[in-house]
Amino acid sequence: MSRESEPSVDDVVTELIGWARDRTRDGPVSRFERWIREEPERGWEVLRQLVARVPLDAEVMFQTAFRVPQLLQRDFSYRDRVLALLKESRYLDALIGPELFIEAEYGPRYGEPEQLAEIWLRHARAADTLHPLERRIVDDHGSRVRFAVELVERGPLHGLHTDDVDGPLLDVLRRFGDAVIGDIEAAARRSIAVRRAIWSVRHQGPGKLSPDLWARFQGAAGDTNICNSRLPGGEAHGMEPAMEELLRAWFAHRTTYWAWEEVQHLVWKEPENGWRAIVAIVAGATSQDELAGCGAGPLEDLIRAQPARFIDRVEDLAGRSEALRDALAAAWVTLADVPESLARRYVKASGDRLKVLDAPEGWAAD
Repeated sequence: MSRESEPSVDDVVTELIGWARDRTRDGPVSRFERWIREEPERGWEVLRQLVARVPLDAEVMFQTAFRVPQLLQRDFSYRDRVLALLKESRYLDALIGPELFIEAEYGPRYGEPEQLAEIWLRHARAADTLHPLERRIVDDHGSRVRFAVELVERGPLHGLHTDDVDGPLLDVLRRFGDAVIGDIEAAARRSIAVRRAIWSVRHQGPGKLSPDLWARFQGAAGDTNICNSRLPGGEAHGMEPAMEELLRAWFAHRTTYWAWEEVQHLVWKEPENGWRAIVAIVAGATSQDELAGCGAGPLEDLIRAQPARFIDRVEDLAGRSEALRDALAAAWVTLADVPESLARRYVKASGDRLKVLDAPEGWAAD
């Protein structure tokens, strides 16, 4: 689309304001974010006008704050202009922390792909620990509420924001409904962090909850939103040992989740580094679950995306590494993605265990 045929900045700002207030309608967010990436001065002008028009609209300022880091990551020279913009809206100022104005924060969170692989494995091990612990309280609504509330209140101690820790609170409400709403209301009365979390999930909707129960839940936030209140510093309350173990596992899992996403990013955007990360994951794995997670995740995606590029390296390493063969066994590919001649080689490298989903009846690697 040519610039002449695109809407004006004024039009996009008007559409964004309407969309932020009524998320059921379509919005121009993709265009706004494309401008930030490709024409940052136009993206900046949208941010400036949003603040000029509705500086105390919580919904609009929330969406504005979400795009500020995108602009600074694209061009950190906007730092001083953004700092000046915060003076125009106390709501926006409340949403944006000082870390956004440290240039080093926009660099990678790891050095080499091998370091990323170590964090990926920590995330996988945290998941292996977390899931059995969660099952212990899955039907205990009292424990589930206490767990969800403690996550919200401890979050800042682990560098997490409200939207990083609000999910379990909504999950427990949707699962137990009337049985937990009184406990949630009581927690909200004493805790700004809980009230912020209730406001944060407002657009996710009630699911199968009754409108009355959803209104009661949302009403527990009162006048608090994440624009008119500061994120508390975080506090931990003494919990029984089993709950402390569960909390540690949850935070270990949540604070390393980015590594899973980053490996996927490398596979698709920087496949050579993606391959290095996969090799390191396979070498460092200590369980079949970790190997299967790598095989069904980044390794499978790499094969589908670059089947010819990596076949020789996969064959070579698989001939020497039982761990890679086990990872390959968890991968599923299709002949639509991987040419048949290459698919046969990948299946053979796996010890005839890699699955070809659309293989015709009677198809075999040999």
